[in-house]
Amino acid sequence: MARRFARMYDLVTKRFFDKLTNRDAAAVQSVPERTDNRFRSIAQVVLFFFAMNPSVLFMGGRGASAGLTLGERGQTSAMFYILALACFSLSALGIGLRLKFHLMPLLRAVPVWLIVAYAFASVLWSIAPSYTLSRAFAFLGTTLAAAFIATFPRAAQLRIMALTFGAVLLTSLLLTAIAPDLAISTYRGETTARGLYVHKNIYGWAACLFTLVIFGAWRARSIGTMRAALFLTAGIAGVCLSRSASSICALGIGLSVMVAMAILCSTGRARPVFSGLSIIVCAGLIGLSGLLLPLVLEAFDKTATLSGRTRLWHALEPAMTERLATGWGFGGALWQTPTGADFFKYEFFAGNAQGGYVENQINLGLIGSALFYGALVLVIVSLFRRSNHGDLYARTMLAVLVAMLVLGVVAPIFMPVNQAFWMLIAIPMFDRFGPLRAPRTASLRRVGTPMSCFFSPARRFAPKPEAGVA
Repeated sequence: MARRFARMYDLVTKRFFDKLTNRDAAAVQSVPERTDNRFRSIAQVVLFFFAMNPSVLFMGGRGASAGLTLGERGQTSAMFYILALACFSLSALGIGLRLKFHLMPLLRAVPVWLIVAYAFASVLWSIAPSYTLSRAFAFLGTTLAAAFIATFPRAAQLRIMALTFGAVLLTSLLLTAIAPDLAISTYRGETTARGLYVHKNIYGWAACLFTLVIFGAWRARSIGTMRAALFLTAGIAGVCLSRSASSICALGIGLSVMVAMAILCSTGRARPVFSGLSIIVCAGLIGLSGLLLPLVLEAFDKTATLSGRTRLWHALEPAMTERLATGWGFGGALWQTPTGADFFKYEFFAGNAQGGYVENQINLGLIGSALFYGALVLVIVSLFRRSNHGDLYARTMLAVLVAMLVLGVVAPIFMPVNQAFWMLIAIPMFDRFGPLRAPRTASLRRVGTPMSCFFSPARRFAPKPEAGVA
């Protein structure tokens, strides 16, 4: 069913936009395979800014010493807004120059723009319209940054993300060593590292996802072994130093997905059978998660309430049912009102629902959540199919999205503005729905054993365009 819907979507959007622009499909399939180093440097600068946010340098944070940050504790500095506006402008300019102002291919990613449009439409019923409007514009800018990176070939995307995320991880680790007053926080007797970020959990989430991207880029030979070893060491150290149990679990699950897809890739004609069995096993594990969760929490010395999150979610049920269809407004409008201020009495409350699924329901309602999760499911299905045929880019992004689904239980990381978390979702969405993606290729390797498929880096193969691919 999903395959039929995807084919119908491609056929309808291709015919519509070809007729609208009065151009042949080959004339608008956009960017060449050759990547300009100047554009790549601009993309790395833009991505570095989003990857380091929310940063303790701009917003201060719990335990930060006075005079070491540009902003006061809990307040965003003016420098942040200046840099964000500069990155938005660079992204829009980069898109125009890369696509030679033929922007119709970019607009074919309809599900992404529907999500952005819904964020703006929520201003009409938001409980804090001005706040929602400002967050919607920031969300649009973050989406443009993701679209800019998506204009590059897939191998270049992995290289840009790996080098940038590696620089962020190394900077965080270095800051932890040379400025412990800034990068290390102590709360209720627990000392943890937070690197460049305002909280140790965000450092753990970022280190987890960035490590998966770096490992996938090394597998695809988008970066060298020495750089990969350095970046992976910084990433794993960041996950461990943050002491974030959810990040450790998500990293293990993400790496397990890569191993499983590598094994499936080597099963030959029996691949459909093993693929079906793997889906059944995953469904069974999800069904047994209620029994496994207490054991995991006990292993990490956590309470069954997820540090008080379950009590907060129970208290938010009336707010979710009150505006079930539309939500309270994009960007966390509920938390800017006296109604939302009542939730600050809960332990560890940080101005959000402390969970991606709950946060989406409160902000977007059922309509917006259906748009988001519908597009996400189609992307995951597409990545699974491509990864099953040896596409290392798809395998990397699939592991990242699965890890984000795990983190989403306790982390509001699905649609944050001015952060790289949303970009890691939007980039594969542009790659799936828009014609900016490179032409489909055959299997990247011929393998003999599952372990050789996983541990030996793949060689580069020139893409072979197919007829009719837009």
